[in-house]
Amino acid sequence: MKINRYLSLIIVCFLISNCSSDETTALIPEKALLISPAENYPCLTGDSVSESEIEVIFRWSPSRNTDYYNLRITNLISNEVINITNIENTGATVVLEKGKPYSWSVSSKSDLVNDVGTSDVNNFYVGGFESVTNAPVPVSLTHPDQGSNVILSEGGKVSFSWSENSQNNNSMKYTLYLDKIDGKQTPSSEHTDLTAKTIDVTLENGTTYFWRIKSFDGTNSSFSAVNTFKTNSTDSGSESNSTSGTNSSQEQVKEVSGNLIKNGTFETGSISPWGGFKNAVLSSSIQQPNTGQYLARIEPGDGSLYQIIYLQPGEVYQLKFSAKWKDTPDRRISVKLKNEEGNKAVFLEYEIFESTDWVDYDIEFTVPDGVNVARLLFYKSQTNPILPSLFLDDFVIKKK
Repeated sequence: MKINRYLSLIIVCFLISNCSSDETTALIPEKALLISPAENYPCLTGDSVSESEIEVIFRWSPSRNTDYYNLRITNLISNEVINITNIENTGATVVLEKGKPYSWSVSSKSDLVNDVGTSDVNNFYVGGFESVTNAPVPVSLTHPDQGSNVILSEGGKVSFSWSENSQNNNSMKYTLYLDKIDGKQTPSSEHTDLTAKTIDVTLENGTTYFWRIKSFDGTNSSFSAVNTFKTNSTDSGSESNSTSGTNSSQEQVKEVSGNLIKNGTFETGSISPWGGFKNAVLSSSIQQPNTGQYLARIEPGDGSLYQIIYLQPGEVYQLKFSAKWKDTPDRRISVKLKNEEGNKAVFLEYEIFESTDWVDYDIEFTVPDGVNVARLLFYKSQTNPILPSLFLDDFVIKKK
């Protein structure tokens, strides 16, 4: 395998010297989507190896243009980091301490380019043993999202929010660490000993910030992962090329409570944590969203957009979203829900109409037995003539 990689590297280096930068960019590894352990879920997946340690099974989706993966695991109490490199498949089994909170991420790497695709970060708690330190489980950061562009509200404020793991108690106090360096600088006194899980802060425009949350139960403490984002003022002067009646200065739309889809409104300004290829998030100055300031686009020709979600077998759910085509396509495509595990079978398939105006979809489905992890997928294949751009917005999946 390594000989083939080296031969490929020589060939690609020759081609790169005769190709445009756009062609080189096409070789950059995509980020992987994390499957398990899931965000903020207690994890007890492998065999116990001792009274205090257990095997934890990590799984992620494959990413394009990737030769191997690096797995990074961080103990959120001690900040000890475990790095496992050069993984050639999409999983690994690691022995971790029971009763401890961790975070994990995966980087996708290629022998052909230096660029790296980096996944989101998931927090999880290793079960099977009461924590020796009784440290609180770290919170999950909900807004601003990792890598997002945040539009400042009137007065230059940004709303920070986080969600508490069910194992934390009601007397928890929080500290917001917010700075322009690494999210670990001394916090402001105004941001310490918070009892609410949200706070509005006045920030500078056009600036990159880092933030995390410290949880303190009166005795022990723990830290969340660090998120980074950039601030932008609302662009109310641009007009969309869409015929929709919504204006581009519309306020951001908040996510629906209980939504299983993350970043379903795309109001973070980032595609994360959606996966796929030849997709992007557009602002209202380029294309009018169904609501809010941002929407997703699958580019002309072939392309895809997907997200991995966690469902309960036998339960009834409701899928809502909005879609439109840039130009009338010559055929229809379908939105699909596939079993991410096992035989990858499709258990929901619903056609997207050929409309160039926004259409709201409301689909009810029942999860088959044995399905816990699913992939919500939009896929456009390469055809002649090519399919035009498909615009998507306002995704919600909730249990009925």
